[in-house]
Formats: sequence, structure tokens, C-alpha cells
Amino acid sequence: MVDGSDIHYRVLRDKSALTDEVAAARRFCAQGGTAVLMVPVAPDDIPPCTSDAEVVPQ
Repeated sequence: MVDGSDIHYRVLRDKSALTDEVAAARRFCAQGGTAVLMVPVAPDDIPPCTSDAEVVPQ
């Protein structure tokens, strides 16, 4: 987790925390900050159009 005075960064691995984390990110953005939420997914959850284009999500 990396935070600063103008950035709110979270990797969302816990599905039960999703709603709270998104709400916190929206509040942070409403105050002029930047929020980055990363949601890791399993390779088989990547849509064919993305994997066929050889785009590798990070």
C-alpha cells in the first residue's frame, strides 16, 4: 500500500472490502486527490478479446 498526500493506492484482494475501498477512493478524489485501485484477476477471467490482443494486464 502506497499513500501520499495526493494519492490513494490500494490493491483490492478481499471482495468483502470492495464497497468500503471504492467509497474511500471516491471521497479522496472528491477532495482533489488521485485514487488508484488495482483488482487482481485470475488469467481465466481475462476476456478473450483482451488476451487475443496479447495485452497483459498488470
